[in-house]
Amino acid sequence: MGSTSNGVIKELSLSKKLREKVKENLHVESSQSGLVAVVDDNILVWSREDCCFYAQHLHHKDAVLQTLCVTRPPLWSVQRICLNSSGTGVLVVGKRGVGVVDLPQRWGKHHAFDGGREHTTCRIEYIAERFLVSHQRVTVVAAHWHPGSPYNNHVVMLATDHYLRVYSLRSRDVPEQALAISVPRSDSVFCSRRDDVPQNSAATRLGASVLGEEAVDFTIAAPVLPKPTACGDVGDGGGVISGGDGRCAAAADLLWPVFVLYANGDVYHTSLTLHPTKVRSRSVSGPLLLLPARQDNYDLEWCSISWLGEGGAAGAGGVGGVIVLATSSARLHHCVVVPAHPPQQDVEKVIDEKKIVAFTSEARLVQELSALSVGASTAPAVSLFVYESVDLELSLCDEEHNIVCPLMLYKDSTAPNRYLVLHAAGVHAVTVPLVDSLRQFALASDTPAAATALADDGAECSVEHLVCTRALPSSDALAVLGAAIWPADCQRHANRLNSSGSSGNELVVLLATGTILSIRLPSILLSIPVLDPLSVSTSDSKCDSPAESFESMIQAVLQRGSSQPVLACGSTATLDPVEALDLTNRTLHTLRSQYIAPQATAQQHILHRVRVMYDQQRALCAQVNSVQQQRQQLLEQTQRLQEQQEQANLRQQDISNRLDAVVSTALRQVPGLSGGERWLLKQLHSIQEQLPHLSDDMQHLSTKLNWHSNSAQADSAGDAEAQSQDLKLSQPQLHLLKKNISAESEKIDSLVSRFNSLQKNLQA
Repeated sequence: MGSTSNGVIKELSLSKKLREKVKENLHVESSQSGLVAVVDDNILVWSREDCCFYAQHLHHKDAVLQTLCVTRPPLWSVQRICLNSSGTGVLVVGKRGVGVVDLPQRWGKHHAFDGGREHTTCRIEYIAERFLVSHQRVTVVAAHWHPGSPYNNHVVMLATDHYLRVYSLRSRDVPEQALAISVPRSDSVFCSRRDDVPQNSAATRLGASVLGEEAVDFTIAAPVLPKPTACGDVGDGGGVISGGDGRCAAAADLLWPVFVLYANGDVYHTSLTLHPTKVRSRSVSGPLLLLPARQDNYDLEWCSISWLGEGGAAGAGGVGGVIVLATSSARLHHCVVVPAHPPQQDVEKVIDEKKIVAFTSEARLVQELSALSVGASTAPAVSLFVYESVDLELSLCDEEHNIVCPLMLYKDSTAPNRYLVLHAAGVHAVTVPLVDSLRQFALASDTPAAATALADDGAECSVEHLVCTRALPSSDALAVLGAAIWPADCQRHANRLNSSGSSGNELVVLLATGTILSIRLPSILLSIPVLDPLSVSTSDSKCDSPAESFESMIQAVLQRGSSQPVLACGSTATLDPVEALDLTNRTLHTLRSQYIAPQATAQQHILHRVRVMYDQQRALCAQVNSVQQQRQQLLEQTQRLQEQQEQANLRQQDISNRLDAVVSTALRQVPGLSGGERWLLKQLHSIQEQLPHLSDDMQHLSTKLNWHSNSAQADSAGDAEAQSQDLKLSQPQLHLLKKNISAESEKIDSLVSRFNSLQKNLQA
């Protein structure tokens, strides 16, 4: 059971508004549906009574309750809403139509729609409106956003006429692709035996809808790269999208495998692309055979299908992914998508009855049987191997009072290996560790070690019962009208932290009474099954590290065999006191045995580990103290040795000086020259021989220097005389210069006199 955090959710005005609507209508919806979506921090709920959306911020209880009206409200009942990946559009799906609502932009306080206006209008456009109105017998089975649409403007719709259509919002009445899914068996009584009626005609397909031969759901798997055929067309096979090998295909060229489920358990496989011009003849293979074969053929009433995994983790045509098939008897089948044509070198691979079993001979038999059962269709390219089957307990009642209802599967957008199961009596969360194992196997190199690691991985799925709306046989089941996941990153953005300082993913559940529940989803790490504590303790030496072994032991202790859901019931339900007491006792027993007792055991293990670690810490501290004392002693010894070394160096230097003095004295007393004196004498002789040449060079340099100095003095004297001659003027030149100066002075006097006269005139 995940922890609940309904404090703010119950105080939201949206919850109060929905409860008032239920009281006004005096009618509680009895069928489950999906009418809730979460856009970042805003909850979006479709109101069937008002045919509009209600939106409010989840974190702030004082946020404005917004009413998003649509331009043309649908005339049919909406059963499910689906938000696209960008959060800009909502797909409203009903049996009589499909519409796309363009959500307004979010801005302003609390990041609300249209800045927080209470009433705003949204544009709605309907998909295949003209076709559904003119064909009253044709209804919508399911509709989803195309995950490969680059602008989130493609919708895939499956109708009761056994056609899978792809619509673009630019042309909402004309499908870009239309594939006939249902292929009647050649041995079926509904298959036409007349020569004038084709086997795949509309009459044959509509006749095959009897006895459960009608589509109930479809799912889209991870994309694959197309493989060009010999004629240049796009084939059905391909390679997986991989970021490591550098290949990048356009969105229009990718092939998206599609699996369609029929009520009788038939699963058909085909592929879609956003490039309709490249698709000349898209083949539909099926029905796929479920392996291993069983006498009851697994079940009779099937209701939902979903694909688990991440993009790029599957093989060609979805091989390597996990398909979840749900039946109305509350049974889930986890199927591994494997190729129907394995290579000849793939020999027998056997993993025990809970794991994958693949035989080359059995695959050939599957190929032949599929070819016989399909008739006009091509042999299936893939097959489904049932890895494990899970029986859900929809209510807390005994088997006699259990209910039978269809299941709705929702993939968890925050965890690729987990999905939600919605039904008339509550909500379950299922975690499939095989998804991670297959992804690691796909990313690893094709080696026997990787195959052995996959074979040794025997982790079973983990089931968490989150919400139960029928806890007593005397109470009626309260339908779940929708569920959506509130991611943890949005909560951190809104500063919504729990008591431990970290936030987790929460599940927002809408009940038929208008109550909104908020349940914290269990951690994925704790949901993965781990080893038994006894086996962990005995194999401590084989683990990589003691920390990992202790963590595995704690996870094994906290692993629960059963979970306690959040109980919810209608306000008008009458409870039997005896049944209520029995329910209380069973709930307390479950909480004590599956929650409190494991936590107490884990606490004891942790306390014991803390005591052991504390004893180890004290032992280590004592060792550290002894080592520090030894270190201090070594430092003192080192200091003494250094002092002794310095004294020894001084003595050695003194002895060396004394030896030098003795040697020099002895050498002076020896007759003749020493080696150094002989070398010095040789140098003096060589210098004496070079003296004549050096004296000649000095004399030459002094003579040259005197010549340069004399030349420089002569040049300076000549320049001075020439300059004096240039400045000396002749007598006629002086006379002419005086004459010009006198003429200029007369002109100046005349100008001065004229100026004085003009000044006097102006003053007068």
